[in-house]
Amino acid sequence: MNSRRFHMRYYMKQKISLFQNFNIFDEDNHKVLRIDQKKVSLTRQSRIIDVETGDVLARVKQKLVSIRPTMIVEVDGEEVAKITKKITVFKDKYKIDALDWKIKGDIWDYNYEIIDGSGKEIADISKKIFSLTDAFEFNIADEEVNPVLVIAVILAIDYVKDTEGE
Repeated sequence: MNSRRFHMRYYMKQKISLFQNFNIFDEDNHKVLRIDQKKVSLTRQSRIIDVETGDVLARVKQKLVSIRPTMIVEVDGEEVAKITKKITVFKDKYKIDALDWKIKGDIWDYNYEIIDGSGKEIADISKKIFSLTDAFEFNIADEEVNPVLVIAVILAIDYVKDTEGE
């Protein structure tokens, strides 16, 4: 990741559009990242792009062949995580491979936390509903964690959840 300092609070105002591209804003309402999404044949792919430099910082890709919906997260060209929905009876649970992270809270209402294996909060995510758009706020609590990785994991979780309905 480049050396530019990223903020720790972000807002995503997802616009209604055919390709579902959108921007991520910092706490000062400056555009800092752009999410370019596309559906390639049967899979979904996204790129997280630094709006200042145009650099692709991360990719989120749907794994084509898998029993359960699975998304792969790449940062700086390397696979760093796989997010898969676990098969459970009562409550949705998601597995985040390669990172010792867990999800706590209500994913369906976009009110959840990502915590590490020791219970330390990595980020919290909440949804604000407006008339034409959904706005998401996420606060990254752990300054040691790459915020682009956290944002990519949040997108991957959302994609896994969405593919269940397709």
